[in-house]
Amino acid sequence: QNGGDQNHKTKVEQFFAYSWHLHKSTDMVSIKALSEQLPYRLSKEVVYYSTRELLEPMFKEFGSENLIKDLSTVLKQTIYLPGDFIILKDDVGEEMYFIAEGSVYILAEDKRTVLNTLGKGA
Repeated sequence: QNGGDQNHKTKVEQFFAYSWHLHKSTDMVSIKALSEQLPYRLSKEVVYYSTRELLEPMFKEFGSENLIKDLSTVLKQTIYLPGDFIILKDDVGEEMYFIAEGSVYILAEDKRTVLNTLGKGA
């Protein structure tokens, strides 16, 4: 079992090295695109490896690596520009957002007064 885990880890590391070589990037978009060409189990490991730093702190209480792996496969990267509104008061929320980079301001109803600031990992 342990030898298999080590072999799997080596394949994941090789994938990231290859991704970096091709795209000079290990961003989520490149990872998702490249991982679609891999066998399902290896693809799941690769996507998990790229998102675990973001997800593990939030879901560690559940004590399930498989939960985090499953969540990582359904994440969709979205880029918001400065000044974009992600969600407004009274909107029905159908998504869950994870801040991977940058910060998000929680604004008062006047859309100018900053009530709180959320950063990476929030």
